[in-house]
Amino acid sequence: MSMIGRMKAFVIFASLALAAAVGCESDTEKCFELTGSLSQVTSDTMQTRHLWPRLRPPMGDQILFTTDFFGGEDFDDNGSRHFALIDVPGSGEVRPPVPRLIDIGNAKRIVLGTNFQLTSDAGNDFDANESAKSAPAWHPDGMRFAGIVNNGNNLERLYIFTIDFGSGTGTNLNTSESVLVRDVDLTDPTQNQYFYSTPSFSPDGEWLAYARSFYRPPPQGEGGQPERSEPQTVYAYNLSDGRVVQVSAGASQEENPSWSPDSSSIVFDSNRDGSREIYTIAFDPDAGAPVMSSLRRLTVSNAVPVGGTPQIQAQSFDPTWLSSGEIVYVSTRRAPCSSLRERNLWQMLEDGSSQEAIFFSRVDDHFPDLVPGGGRSIVFSTQSNPVDAFNGNKTDIYILRNF
Repeated sequence: MSMIGRMKAFVIFASLALAAAVGCESDTEKCFELTGSLSQVTSDTMQTRHLWPRLRPPMGDQILFTTDFFGGEDFDDNGSRHFALIDVPGSGEVRPPVPRLIDIGNAKRIVLGTNFQLTSDAGNDFDANESAKSAPAWHPDGMRFAGIVNNGNNLERLYIFTIDFGSGTGTNLNTSESVLVRDVDLTDPTQNQYFYSTPSFSPDGEWLAYARSFYRPPPQGEGGQPERSEPQTVYAYNLSDGRVVQVSAGASQEENPSWSPDSSSIVFDSNRDGSREIYTIAFDPDAGAPVMSSLRRLTVSNAVPVGGTPQIQAQSFDPTWLSSGEIVYVSTRRAPCSSLRERNLWQMLEDGSSQEAIFFSRVDDHFPDLVPGGGRSIVFSTQSNPVDAFNGNKTDIYILRNF
């Protein structure tokens, strides 16, 4: 079948697959029924991965994300990724398949301009064009975003970029400023290898939460520092004075922080009790410190339902806080009508009650983000794709409205 033929089949079968996933029947449990209107955002025909979709505040009319393919000349096989921006489709809009991302929804690639600070450590530079980018997060002003840059040599840094929306040519937008989050001593000759993930700005715009780990390889030969490491640990960085506060304990893998609507609490996931589960902790913005006694676990993903079977190796993670108080998250708990334990989207109240699935495609759904300023809409990435050439390899972005 030709590529065009495959993509026609993809659009038709994807709709059928999603409908089947939400309309099946079961003898033992109530079947899941999708509420809301589902629209595909990215419909390019390349075997690409569009990840970390984030809706631009305050209107939520554009999506910031990363992609490993943007145009016809820049396909990379080495893991490089670009920051990109695309318009949200209108309600009821169906985007036809097209060969390239640049032909969809006024898509723009964000180019890190000459203002990008190339930091050097252990002789390794960060190149603005060749570095891989990941995990963007909007500042509430809708002009700045945090993003992680990896130079391909196991060295990562966290930056805050400002987009110049009046700049660029054609399908490019430039950044007008880049600020390195200096949360570690970069002059230490026994430099650790630092790794960052999942930044998140507080709604008041004062703090940036993120997760960070480090690894110090053993020295070659005799002497020197022994091998050391720290698992992913949640920190908060104050944008005004540069303070860095450790939020989570750091004794286990803890990441994916998201702020409550009033910036007074942080929700994150941790494997401190074995499987990955979701926790909340209060954060005192005046003191600039977490309230450790307030730590609370919200999910028990391996719980055995009445008359049911254990949820073997189920996990819950990647939480995002709705302005209305609910928390949307990803879980591998078995969704209704499904025998598979893939990543699907769930929601619960902020106290952990009323946990229920809101979307599952029987494949893999992740990276949820919410419409800023309220509303019941989310964007997310999914590997749902019935075309064999793409199944499990292509990741697209969808928006679910009024769920």
